Amino acid sequence: MTPSHSPKRNQILAALLIEEHARLMPFLELADMPLGQVIYEPNARISQLYFPIMLAPVEN
Repeated sequence: MTPSHSPKRNQILAALLIEEHARLMPFLELADMPLGQVIYEPNARISQLYFPIMLAPVEN
């Protein structure tokens, strides 16, 4: 994983203690999230969590 794609770029993940971060790392994977993609549906079971590391600029 390149530094620009490091989980440490997410403030929640960056705030974890080293031990907690190390325990979580094997379960993290980089996912492409196109603008407008629905990641959660109402009343649907949540099976994954998302920790954004980069935000796309929004055009007016």
